[in-house]
Amino acid sequence: MLGTFHLTKIFYGCIGKYLRNSGAETIFVENAVFGPNVVQSVLTGGNNVRSVKGFMLLGEALERLLWVEFFKISDCKEYDQDLKVLLKLQDAVALKQRDKSKMLLVDFKRKATEQFKDFQASVSQKCCQNKTFSILKAKQDVK
Repeated sequence: MLGTFHLTKIFYGCIGKYLRNSGAETIFVENAVFGPNVVQSVLTGGNNVRSVKGFMLLGEALERLLWVEFFKISDCKEYDQDLKVLLKLQDAVALKQRDKSKMLLVDFKRKATEQFKDFQASVSQKCCQNKTFSILKAKQDVK
C-alpha cells in the first residue's frame, strides 16, 4: 500500500509526463527557476518540494497568460473600479498595512465577482474557438 507521499510523487510524475515537450523545461531553465539538471527530477516527481514549487509557478504563469488574453478581448473600462481597488490592495500589502489590506481584499472580492464570471465565460468561449487556447487552459487546469 502506497502512502500519501508516494502517491504525490506518482501524481507529479504524471503531470510531468503530460508536460513533457510542452516547453515547461525551457520555461524553468530560461527563467532560472531550476537548472537544466534539476528540471528532469522536477518533471518526474523525483524531488517533491521542487515539483510542488515548479508546478505552482507554471500554473501561475499560465493563469496570467489567460488573464492577459481576457483583457485583450474585453472592454477593460468595465473593470476599472475593480482594478483600482486591486492597485490599492497591492500598495497596502507592500506597506504592510494589515487592516487596510483586509478591508480592500473584501471590497475587491465583492466588486470582482462579475469580472470572474466574465473571465470564465471568456475562457470557455475561447476554448471552443481555438485549439491552442484549449490546450493552454487544460495545462493550467492540471496545476
